[in-house]
Amino acid sequence: MKHHLFAALAAATLCVFSGCSLSHGTTEQRIVELPKGHPDTSLAAAQQICQQVASGGIAAKVHERFPSLTEQQLRGIVLRPMSGNFPQGGQSTFIMTGLYYEGALPEAKQVADYIEFVVRDAVMARFGAAVPSSSP
Repeated sequence: MKHHLFAALAAATLCVFSGCSLSHGTTEQRIVELPKGHPDTSLAAAQQICQQVASGGIAAKVHERFPSLTEQQLRGIVLRPMSGNFPQGGQSTFIMTGLYYEGALPEAKQVADYIEFVVRDAVMARFGAAVPSSSP
């Protein structure tokens, strides 16, 4: 009995530390870049925009636009401030937006596009016309 308990505990620990999961989902992602060279562009600014969008009711807006989405799917809304140094574009601060979901969701691309639109609108409200346009 102790051997089985130890084996189960070891397997669970290995699973946790290796990042394995019992479910596999899909993420439909978009990028909203903050304006390069703007004095207010920072990871902190991106975080504030994410908080503003979240507290402004992004889930309710998405649900109003896509009423068939479940509560679980709405909890999969992605708003993640990020920055990185890229070979072609140099330093960039951006917000990763999108939707994480499990199973089939035919309107996933449209939902992710809408979330991107809401975030882009919030970035434009903060920075004005300095916001880069959507990448293809």
